This record gives sequence, C-alpha cells and structure tokens, in this order.
Amino acid sequence: FFLLILTLILIMSCNMTDTKKPLASKWDALFKNPKQLEQASKSERVVIKNALIKTYNISDITLANAVFENNDFVDFVMKRGHYSNLLFKGGSIYDAGFADSTLINVTFEGVTIEDVDFISATLQNVTFKNCKIARARIRNLKKSQVTFINTQVLDSEFFDSEVIFKAEHSSFDLAQAQYGTFENMQPGSSIELIDTSLHDANVGGTLSSFKAKGGSIIEVGIGDNIKAVVLDDVKLNASLEGNIESVTIQNSELESLAIAKNSNDVLIEDCKISNILSMIDGKYTSLSINNCNLNLFEPWSITANHLVISNSRFINTTMSDSKVNHLIMNNVVFENAKFDNAIAKDSKINNVKLAEGGEFNLSGTNIPLQ
Repeated sequence: FFLLILTLILIMSCNMTDTKKPLASKWDALFKNPKQLEQASKSERVVIKNALIKTYNISDITLANAVFENNDFVDFVMKRGHYSNLLFKGGSIYDAGFADSTLINVTFEGVTIEDVDFISATLQNVTFKNCKIARARIRNLKKSQVTFINTQVLDSEFFDSEVIFKAEHSSFDLAQAQYGTFENMQPGSSIELIDTSLHDANVGGTLSSFKAKGGSIIEVGIGDNIKAVVLDDVKLNASLEGNIESVTIQNSELESLAIAKNSNDVLIEDCKISNILSMIDGKYTSLSINNCNLNLFEPWSITANHLVISNSRFINTTMSDSKVNHLIMNNVVFENAKFDNAIAKDSKINNVKLAEGGEFNLSGTNIPLQ
C-alpha cells in the first residue's frame, strides 16, 4: 500500500513539472545544420511545440513563417540572419542571442525572456505581448519599430538605437540596467507610452518626440535634443533637460518636475494634485502655467520672452532674478513668494493676490504686485 501511494505521488509530481523533451530527431538534425534547416523550411513550415531547444546556433540563415509554441530556448543563437513572420508563443527564452539580425513581423507572445541579446539588430514590426522580460539588451537597434503590449520589463537596455518605440499597458523598471536605458537615441527615433509606467531611466539623444498618456514617469531624466515632449494624465517625478523645442503637460500630477535649460514653448495646464515645479535658470520663448495649484513653484532666475500665469495658486514661489519681456498674470494667489530683482519689460496684472499672513520679498522688482 505504501509503495502504491509513493508511486501515485511520483506520477503526479511528474505531471505537474511538465518537463519539456528535447527536439525530435528530425528537427534536431536540421537545427544542427542551419543551412539544411533554411532549405527545408522553404518546402515545409517549421512548427515546433513543447520542446526544450538548448544549445543550438541557427545563425546566418533566412527563416520565414515559423511557429514556436510553448518551447524553452536555452543558450540559443540566431545571429546575423534574416528572420520574418515568426511567432514565439508561450514558454521561455534564456541566455539567447539575436544580435546583428533582421527580424521582420516577429511576435513574442506570453514568453518569459531573460538575458537575451538583440544588440545591433534591425527589428521591423516586432511585438512583445504579454511577456515578462528581464536583463534584455535591446540596444544599438537600426531602423527599427518595436511595440510592447501588456509586458513587464526589468533592468533592460535600449540605448544608442534608431527606433520607433511604443508601449501600451506595460511597465519598465530599469534601476538595475547594467550600462544604460534610453540614452543617446539616434535621429529618426520616437517614444510613445500609453498607460505605461517608466521608472528609473534616462531618455536622451535625438528624438522627434517623447509622448505619454496615462501611467507614470518616476525618477526619469528626459533631455538632450528632443523636438516635442507631450504628457497627458501622467504622474511625474522627472526632470526635462537639454534642448527641448516644445513641452506640453496636461491633466498631470506633478509630484516633482524640473524643467531646465532651453525650450521654445512650454505649456503646463490643468494640473492634478501637485507638489513641485522647478524651472531654475531656464530659458524659454513662451512659458504658460494655467490652472495649477503647487506647493513649490520655482521660476527662479529664468529668462522668458512671454510668461503667462493664470487661474493658479502657489504656496511657495521663488521668481527672484528672473528676466521677462512680456508678463501676464491673471487670477493668481501667492501665499509666500520671492520676486526680488525680477524684471518684466511690460506687465499685465489682473486679480493677483498676496495671501494675508504670507511672507513676500518684492525688493528690486518692477512687477506691480502690491
């Protein structure tokens, strides 16, 4: 009786483990001879399911229309090849390489991906859907378009890439990325995030746009040379640095936002509950703040051609030493503020209040606030 119970337990354990078997002999022979695999795939579609695909190298070939379902890839290499219309569904990919390859219309769906190398690849219409990715090197990409959908990404690298990058309902926690995150992006690149979190990253280089709608951007530096930053309904703890042609931030929570250096046009409006907006030493062609309540507002030592502040309330403000050509303030309340040595060439001030009991420094300013 005891032996019967033990046997049943062992059988159940084996079923629960779902151990995958090595490739069938036919595929094993072809994967060991990649050129033969390439030739065979022209007459018979490659469809492999529920296998352990370990220590194969199918580099330097052309492979199309293959399906890999619920397989575990380990120490697997597909370098310098041309791979199109492939589906990787379920299973896992560990310690694998796609470096210097061209992947076209390739989908990874429901795959666990760890320590996988895409360095210097061309990824055209490549999608990661419902995946879990860790320590991937998706960098130095060439003329690529990559989409992440409902995917979790940890500690991975994307820098030095020319890529149209899009993520929906995904998360990127990159604090432990080994060499960088999104630095030095190349001309032709753009980033779009939809209901996505981006944490512990730097975004730099040359981008046509950085856009986010929904989600959060926490501990992120964005800068260098970006044509447009557009953020809508985003929780922000970030800094915008370098040369950014235009910045539009709407309906967002400013936990802490710093905008420094040079921007032609900055519009921040309809803030949610917000804490800090710092703009120390910034240079702006047009700067507009509308319908925002902030604990700390620091347009400190800025230079602006046009500055418009309206329908807002600030608990602590420092605008000391700022130089503005055209200043408009309408329906604004300052509770504590420093305007010392702030100069405006012309001012239009309407319904601006200095809260009773607040502390104010107006020495050396020509802005008519009293």
